[in-house]
Amino acid sequence: MSQPLYYDTCEASTSLKTLRIVNILSFIASFVGSTYVYILDPRAREITHEYNNIFSPSLILLAILWPIIYLLRFGFVFYIQFSKVSIIQEIVTESIGWLFTLANLFMLGWLWFLLKLNFVGSSFFATLTLLVVSLAHYRLTVDYPPNDLPSLQAKKIYFFAHVPFALYAAFSWLDLFHNIYMAILKSDHEEAYALLGILCIWILGIVGLAWTVTGLFSNCQRDGLFGLTMAACLIDVAVRECNILYLSIQASLLAGLIFSTFLFFYVTSGYKLKYAISSKCPLIYAPREQRQPLIQ
Repeated sequence: MSQPLYYDTCEASTSLKTLRIVNILSFIASFVGSTYVYILDPRAREITHEYNNIFSPSLILLAILWPIIYLLRFGFVFYIQFSKVSIIQEIVTESIGWLFTLANLFMLGWLWFLLKLNFVGSSFFATLTLLVVSLAHYRLTVDYPPNDLPSLQAKKIYFFAHVPFALYAAFSWLDLFHNIYMAILKSDHEEAYALLGILCIWILGIVGLAWTVTGLFSNCQRDGLFGLTMAACLIDVAVRECNILYLSIQASLLAGLIFSTFLFFYVTSGYKLKYAISSKCPLIYAPREQRQPLIQ
């Protein structure tokens, strides 16, 4: 992509106009649906209490994370997708495309099955949500790294495209395990309950570390914000499940490891937060001109 395209402006295509309308409608539907279920419908509170498990997010985590995610998604829907700047239109149509709408529709499906106490169905839709949100997060991270964006558009794109999808993708892992637990285990199966919990915790920790340290899934492009969100989810699990000591300790250690690696990149980058959050991993990546030939 040539540099001038970053600053060009153009009118929206018919497909982009259609996408804008669908994004708005699906966002409003998911917002109204989730607000009704969690605030006005008492069944949601009863389900949360009755099927509480290791990966049930605490009210504190939800109160902090979900308003931020919805506010930034609101900014995406009603602000940046109406931009006339070419690079932003490309992000909306090519990197995100219909994935935003699909995520909203899958959330509605998840809410429906949750209220019906069909946790296999809710787990299925939680999986679909994780897949589409993670794909959008991956495309944004690889195709439009925050530090490579033009300065005039960087903050707008980062805060209303990168950030909500990074937060949502990390939280979707926790939500998936929460639904799986409701579907297959009961709290009286203590040994299996804890062992599966440890396995899931290690999956959360490994995925968080991979994004924070190596950018393993994204061509060496790190995403420290994703890792920090995953660490917050692990801390939430550790605090809520402090009665299962060995599980709580492992969750705390994994969260601490993610925080430590983030601080390592923060210090080694010269205390520059944007490079600690997003940069090429220096441990496994080198620019083409700095690579050594395989045969001397």
